[in-house]
Amino acid sequence: MTRFPAHIIVAVVLVLQFAAGTASAGHGLMNAFSDPPPLPEAGVTPAQMSYFLDEWHEAITTATASSGFKKLRTLLEIADEKLAESLLLVSQHD
Repeated sequence: MTRFPAHIIVAVVLVLQFAAGTASAGHGLMNAFSDPPPLPEAGVTPAQMSYFLDEWHEAITTATASSGFKKLRTLLEIADEKLAESLLLVSQHD
């Protein structure tokens, strides 16, 4: 069985997720994002000294994922957390 690179799998999943979201909305792109799921807590932000420990933890968690699906789920969770961190940083600077 041929293994696909992780970045290709992530790209395909994101495209399928996007297509499913817009197709089910029925009225275009804006309706697809009208009720997004809540983000996780921001946790450690890049402005804090211990942020490198969070980066290490994310790298180790991703590297030790036992399957492609678990790795993909881990990467999506990390992306959600990073988005929450970004929103927190932006709100602190307003």
